[in-house]
Amino acid sequence: PDGHGTHIAGSIVAEAASAGGAGGGVAPGARIAVVDVEDTARARVYNVPDDDIGNSYFDLFRHAGAHAVCSPWSYSSHASLEYDIDRYVWEHPDLLPVFPSGNAPTHLDQRPLA
Repeated sequence: PDGHGTHIAGSIVAEAASAGGAGGGVAPGARIAVVDVEDTARARVYNVPDDDIGNSYFDLFRHAGAHAVCSPWSYSSHASLEYDIDRYVWEHPDLLPVFPSGNAPTHLDQRPLA
């Protein structure tokens, strides 16, 4: 666990004490759940849950009591996935999906862009 998702999780839930007293995450002490979408056979290839993302992905977190879902994976432009995410958020205003951008300029052709 040393990739982009680990970094993002720390930015969210880190306690100030773990950062040497200098800051901490935006929601220190929050509980996190992890769903790994990286392909086990191909590094840096993600099995984005684009087939009904609400029922196959966001609902996993909502049913566990989450109100925010951080998804630090990117994908090539996919208009129907973006529409499905927007529709899901409209229908479930109690959930905030967050898609942090990648670490490298090579991700500029992928979504989301910060």
